[in-house]
Amino acid sequence: MAGAGRLAETALFSGIGVFCIVALGTDLPPALVLGLPFVCAATLLLLQRIEWCLAVLAFVIYTNLADVLLARYGIPSVTKLLFGVVIAAVILRWSLGHQKLHLPVLAILLVLIYGVLRIVSSLYAMDSGAALEDGMAYFKEAMIGLLFATLVVDAAAFRGVLWAALAGGGLVAALSTYQVVTGNYDMEFGGLAKAGLHQIVGELDSYRITGPLTDPNFYAQTLVALVPVAVNRIAGERTPMLKFLAALVAGVLVTAIVFSYSRGALLALLCVAAAMALVWRPKPRHILAAAAVGCMMLPFVPASYYDRIAAVETTLDSDSRGSDGSIQGRMAQFQVGLAMVGNHPITGVGAGNYPVNFEQYTNLLQVENRREEREAHSLYLEVLAELGVVGFVVFCALLLSLAVSIYTGVRTLDGAGCRDTANLGRALGFGLMGYGIAAVWLHSAWPEYFWLLAGLAWALPIVARTEAGMARTGQTGVQQEG
Repeated sequence: MAGAGRLAETALFSGIGVFCIVALGTDLPPALVLGLPFVCAATLLLLQRIEWCLAVLAFVIYTNLADVLLARYGIPSVTKLLFGVVIAAVILRWSLGHQKLHLPVLAILLVLIYGVLRIVSSLYAMDSGAALEDGMAYFKEAMIGLLFATLVVDAAAFRGVLWAALAGGGLVAALSTYQVVTGNYDMEFGGLAKAGLHQIVGELDSYRITGPLTDPNFYAQTLVALVPVAVNRIAGERTPMLKFLAALVAGVLVTAIVFSYSRGALLALLCVAAAMALVWRPKPRHILAAAAVGCMMLPFVPASYYDRIAAVETTLDSDSRGSDGSIQGRMAQFQVGLAMVGNHPITGVGAGNYPVNFEQYTNLLQVENRREEREAHSLYLEVLAELGVVGFVVFCALLLSLAVSIYTGVRTLDGAGCRDTANLGRALGFGLMGYGIAAVWLHSAWPEYFWLLAGLAWALPIVARTEAGMARTGQTGVQQEG
């Protein structure tokens, strides 16, 4: 077995060496060619520890590093590279008997059924090409979730991946906070922290931070999912340094959410905070401390933020139509989506075809028409309009499987006395809840964030069984508490 391992490693080294030689003779970007030795060295290191690969992948996802490097420097997708490294490592280790695979059968089945529905919709969609492209993109993104669901098998890996996500989200949120504090929105830190002028309320325009993305609302949605995890680590970590880092990350996450001016993300954050308070029942002194910090921050929140929140009620007032264009636009998009559901209730208009049909329906309904393709601005309405009741039922089953996985994993961990990992699982559940609430007003974009969280949720029952087995045999898990 040792001889086979050395042979496989030699073959791997040789393959990477050949790749470097070939790359040096091609027209790859200079930055990529110069970085090849470092990439290869890191690849060989990561191949030894699958959990390190997964942690790096989580960091890359939460910084959107793949898109940033491609847009700014022309470097091909880092996510695809890491994905390939992980797959290669798994195949190598599995063939040598060093890697056991725990396949989440139900998750795989649901992902497959939902993806097939998206591709089949190309047969009747107005734009069959868009539907087919959407289906193929879906499978590529969903593979990320299944990768995490299959390979995260113990508490150490689970905790490590979530800390890597916190590191990525905390980094971009900290850079965004720097922009807000200094007012220097031209400093984009290589594309990791961007901002743009957007309508705040009425005729007032101001900068809204978008982090490594291009839309402030989606940026805030991704950060909301991390807040419960950061809060959990403040209480769950044993070392003062990690507690401090978790508190720092929580602070910059909330600051970035506020200064994204995203009303949907704010509502999602408040709902998550209420749910955490009900489940974890913090001590009165902790509640008072959080309230004190919040009160100290209030003077730094601009008046335009409160005006933007108040604009929701003003706009919905029948005597004040048009006071907030973004709300009016979304109301029109909701009307269009409901009309699509009414006309195609069973199968929908086809995956990726809401934008294609948008202008036609605005003319039919005589609602706001910007004479351009628009998205549904609601994940659930988007699924219902594009895939009908059939697709929506499968999608709900997929979401339900996430909730069941978290419930099952947390219950098993509690029974085994692994309270820290159980609470970390609950934090992940709260994060997914916040992401899902924000998705009521946001369509599917940058889905890799969702699939990262979904993969960890599907992995939790396996993690729980591993930790429960260790507890029964007297071994010590990661920060296991009696």
